[in-house]
Amino acid sequence: MFRKIIYAGIFCAMTLTAYSQDVHYSQYFNSPFNLNPGLTGVFDGNIRLHGNYKFQWGRPDANYRSLDVGADVKFVKSCRIDINDRDKNYFSLGGIINTDRAGDLDLTATGFNLLGSYSLGIGNNVLLTPGISVGYINRGFDFAEAFWPETGQGSTDPGIDNDNLNYFDLSGGVNLRYQKSSRKVLDLGASLYHWLSPSQKFSSSTSYDSDLAQKLNLYGMLNWKLASRLDGIINGLYSSQNPYQEIVVNGQVKLFLDSGLSKALFLGAGVRIADTGDSNIDAWYPMIALQLNNFYASFSYDVNISAFDWATSGRGGPEVALRYIICKPRKQPFKPCPIY
Repeated sequence: MFRKIIYAGIFCAMTLTAYSQDVHYSQYFNSPFNLNPGLTGVFDGNIRLHGNYKFQWGRPDANYRSLDVGADVKFVKSCRIDINDRDKNYFSLGGIINTDRAGDLDLTATGFNLLGSYSLGIGNNVLLTPGISVGYINRGFDFAEAFWPETGQGSTDPGIDNDNLNYFDLSGGVNLRYQKSSRKVLDLGASLYHWLSPSQKFSSSTSYDSDLAQKLNLYGMLNWKLASRLDGIINGLYSSQNPYQEIVVNGQVKLFLDSGLSKALFLGAGVRIADTGDSNIDAWYPMIALQLNNFYASFSYDVNISAFDWATSGRGGPEVALRYIICKPRKQPFKPCPIY
């Protein structure tokens, strides 16, 4: 009982006074809409479906887990991005559902976001894509399992007059792609999330601020052909959301398993660099992924090495990403038979 009292107090301090933070995916390159709305429609294919899951913290009884499911579609005839083609300029639309859940009180945030972008061919092999995201977010919690020192279980703290809040969110960014071929691709981008800095307060009677801090992402992602059946991949991200800052670097090798280059095995690792008080390295993670035609699945595991490894019981947390791309072949013009 006493433990739940302590956790409830910690929870209230966090939810009423702290700046809220977004999810921190180690495989940020596999969650494009949470990285930059300007990545909407920037892929080889016509329709892209993806999902991500991360179990982040295990203590103190937090069970902090994040999930997103998204899809986007390109309004273009070509399946592949061909920057020198007549269809090099095109619109794209997407949507994503993000949800986080943590703790005995089920602190939950669920967001529904619609995304739009317009891709412009601005030179040989260069594609510029600005994008925007409009979201509707719900945050809430349940005090049914909470214990308070004076009133016991299920009572509501007098300082909290609302256990649910809703708000609109607005974000945007731009992505610059250099694509010489499907195996020689470089993406550079910048995005700014939470333009409106919506309030996160559950109590309207309080005088302090608890706004959702704006989040800046700066990144680079490179896939480059090294040999006939081998590619190298390097991803780098700088992210800042007051007061937290981090750098996440990831490297992989992509080994093609067949002559048709439709099946591939990915092996890699990454590291998260952040100000953790006693060390600049917060965690590292091994990663493995498999591509079978248009289906892709990856798995990584965060190994926390900072003082905050107590929050994960020294184990870290798993992360899974799934992706499926639909490619519709371009219709060929009808040619009548000369016999008739």
